[in-house]
Amino acid sequence: MLRRFVFLSVFGFSGLSAQGSWSVVGNPPIAGNEPSYAISSSEPAREYLAFNTHALYSRLKGAVDFEPLVFQTPYGYYGDPVLAPAPDGGMFLAHLAKNPEAEWPDFFNRMVVERFNSFGQHVQSVATPIRGSKMQDKPWICVNQNPQSSDFGALYLTWTEFDHYGSDAPGDSSRICFARLGPGAISFDSLVIVSDRCGNALDDDGTAEGATIGILPNDVLLCIWAQDDGIWQDRSFDLGRTWQRDTVIALQVGGWNHDGFQGAMRVNGMPFLAVGPRGQVAVVFTEGEAGSRRLVGLRSSDEGHSYRRIEGLAEGENFAPQIAWRKGAWHPRILVHSTSGFSTHRFFHVHSLTLKKKRFAQDRVLSEEPTLLPGNSYFMGDYASWQSQGREWYGAYTHFYAPKSRPCIAVFVAPNRLRNHAYLQRSGPRLQVHQAPDSSHIFVYAAWPEKHSCTLELEQGGKKWQQVIEELPREGIDLQWPCGSMDSGPVLVRLRSGGDYITENLLIRR
Repeated sequence: MLRRFVFLSVFGFSGLSAQGSWSVVGNPPIAGNEPSYAISSSEPAREYLAFNTHALYSRLKGAVDFEPLVFQTPYGYYGDPVLAPAPDGGMFLAHLAKNPEAEWPDFFNRMVVERFNSFGQHVQSVATPIRGSKMQDKPWICVNQNPQSSDFGALYLTWTEFDHYGSDAPGDSSRICFARLGPGAISFDSLVIVSDRCGNALDDDGTAEGATIGILPNDVLLCIWAQDDGIWQDRSFDLGRTWQRDTVIALQVGGWNHDGFQGAMRVNGMPFLAVGPRGQVAVVFTEGEAGSRRLVGLRSSDEGHSYRRIEGLAEGENFAPQIAWRKGAWHPRILVHSTSGFSTHRFFHVHSLTLKKKRFAQDRVLSEEPTLLPGNSYFMGDYASWQSQGREWYGAYTHFYAPKSRPCIAVFVAPNRLRNHAYLQRSGPRLQVHQAPDSSHIFVYAAWPEKHSCTLELEQGGKKWQQVIEELPREGIDLQWPCGSMDSGPVLVRLRSGGDYITENLLIRR
């Protein structure tokens, strides 16, 4: 008997049954990018999810649905969110301001931190001082979780300050800034300039960007950022009141702004920092030329005074890495977006690797299905989110919902011991199709683990095109199809194997 399947995207689907759960947020998916995902240490634990430009959601651990978490701040909430658990079971949220009395980009005149208690209630909103018309961008935070520290519970904030965003004037610069919010404090300590050498204000490779911060067991602060094709580091011995001389700890070939990337409006390889339980330090970033950007890790066993450089994942495009160090673990784990395994390099999976002392190991794919890179008309965000708690890993990244041409958010929870590639766990047919406004090709991903071959068919106004795929890998196949012979308007796309098929609708734009 013939069986016919209608393809429906499933959201809130618990994939990775052998490894954890994977889902896209919202049904239909909620538009967004650049997520931050964290879980509190309260009982019961509460999960928080924030993303551009002003979204914040939460749920009790184990619940199916995220619920909007509404709060009021006099400084405005406009994106670049970063979440970090507080030692008392609450949660910190850092974000850009949206000054109600100014226009873009002048309304980014502060860095703002919100605090939520262990019940998920908003209790505090704190902002850095206004510094004239200077724009404040790209925050990152670290919380002192060491009960033996005199600064236990303090929050450390780093970010980039622009004199005039986007300006090429010689007098307009960028710099790395720092501010400390003491335990229980209602205001930040004085703003401190970390970087000795200014970058330009173009938001490009010459700009001082991507500042992240970590704290060593002896209360020494480390700050890492990218600028001028290098990875820079500075340290503070007095909890951020003063900083030492900047040093370059690695070259970053091609810089942090990944020019020439065809799949999205802007993609980067900014560095991220993690500190181990015995004062080990690890940094991760991506570098290289268009089409062949590699993953790079730095490992230090002497509190960041010297580093070993480790390279991996060199096929295709690797970008937007993240790193976290599970409590008590010998090595950190990395999350990275990679087009490895895709011939068109217009799809990516989210990979996780262990950064050992001399090599990368345990490459695992955590995304239940690949994400389409939709083209230069779409912003997919500058970073993803990666955090560990106990024996689980919590990740979030920007996915793409092709039926509505909408970037959205995918989240997953995975156990520490990952076994097989996530996409090998899922059964049933899958089909993704998209034509970006700036492309003359249709990009297709097709998978059907139970089938060994299939036929891809396109139909428009009585015209038909087809391609036979004689050997269909279990992990699926991607291809690009020229659409020069097609008219503007709808196209029916069908993936067929015998009498079984699934369909998708596509709108051709010429």
